Amino acid sequence: MSVSHRKSLQQMTQDTHSPAPWRPEDADRAARLPLLLQQALRREHSLIPPLLAAWLSLKPAANRALAGLLQEAIASQLRRMALAANLQIAIGGRPRAALPGFVPAYPATPPLMPPHSPPMGIERFSPRLLRDTLLPQIALGSAGDAGIAGFYLAMRREFEPLDRQRGFDTARRQLLEHVPGAPLPVIRDTDSALAALDELASHDTPLRNGLAAFAASDSPTGFAPDGVWAMPANARIDDHAPGSPERSLLERYAACYADFLRGLDAAFGGSPVAMAQAMDLIFDLKLLAAGLMNPAVSVAPDGHAPCPPLGLCFSRQTAATA
Repeated sequence: MSVSHRKSLQQMTQDTHSPAPWRPEDADRAARLPLLLQQALRREHSLIPPLLAAWLSLKPAANRALAGLLQEAIASQLRRMALAANLQIAIGGRPRAALPGFVPAYPATPPLMPPHSPPMGIERFSPRLLRDTLLPQIALGSAGDAGIAGFYLAMRREFEPLDRQRGFDTARRQLLEHVPGAPLPVIRDTDSALAALDELASHDTPLRNGLAAFAASDSPTGFAPDGVWAMPANARIDDHAPGSPERSLLERYAACYADFLRGLDAAFGGSPVAMAQAMDLIFDLKLLAAGLMNPAVSVAPDGHAPCPPLGLCFSRQTAATA
């Protein structure tokens, strides 16, 4: 441990009126919290590719109410990522999104979830997918569960012993601009950190209820099954030959998603415009997805062969690099 790191740990336990001795458990906590918050960041991100896939598998102008709710769910996850990142920044950590392995190898169980949790994949929308996989993750579960809500409530107990102010780094820029939802306050003390954790431990009830209406049955009111592309699940780049049009389309999409993660990384690192640029890339992902859902123009320009949807791939890893 560096001298500067040890100094910051000591400062975390000092009170200007009644200095407290430095304790070994303070070192353990200071080393543990950034790692746990990075795991939280990975967890919140892990829902975004499945939600994007469900949204982008809807045909244009079809199922508009559902499409709007899925976009809200994606925005909610981006906000939750910002909260987890700001908590990490506030205690001196460095949140990262552009890291090898940050995108799960779908289908995968989300980080911080019990092993028996159903894996999430990159699949087209269906009421079953929403009911069995996506909605339980969005709803978070009750505080007593071993799921993510329970994790954030346990994190509260880690933050509560911190000094009200001296344990927090207020000099570094937190991610406040261009984040979906209400303006985010700066996390500068224990109270603001606990407020952020309370938001992470709760879910958006109107959003959850709106989505639940589309998960109530296999044929929910307002859902048009023929308005969903027949997208294959969990597409892989190496499902297609090198140099083929299909592979090129999937590689372009995965490269755009990598740019999106680099934008989030820059935003977490203090760039004031990077979050806006990352949000713009979601529109680019939508345009690229349109070509993957209906690839006839790119794959069979002569129009003689039918071209089913290719699917979506959020990582450029192939079997050789995975």
